[in-house]
Amino acid sequence: MPMENMLMPEVYKRVDESALSRKEQQKFYFNNGYTAFVTKQYKDAKKYLSRVENSQQYGAQAKYYIGFMAYEGDDYDRANEYFEQVENQERYKEKLSYYQADLNFKLGKFEKAIELAKHD
Repeated sequence: MPMENMLMPEVYKRVDESALSRKEQQKFYFNNGYTAFVTKQYKDAKKYLSRVENSQQYGAQAKYYIGFMAYEGDDYDRANEYFEQVENQERYKEKLSYYQADLNFKLGKFEKAIELAKHD
């Protein structure tokens, strides 16, 4: 992400969300959520990304990041729930195989973990 985008939260604090079109709101929420995610402000990231998790444009990315935050927070059931929703997306297949194998192992689903690890 370009450096100027990392400064967006300061600019976004002055934005009147209700004045934005639906498309602009989705971009606003995703960019705010992504920036918070990158800076490990996970509470804010979840707040914004959850607002676009059903968006056609941003939904898959939001679900991946929400799943990753759940994984990082040892909430493996929730992480698995989100990862399964994006596992068929080409851009996430490689990244997800490790996380899904690991979290299934930690959940005691050893057969599934082994199966996923073999595809890695």
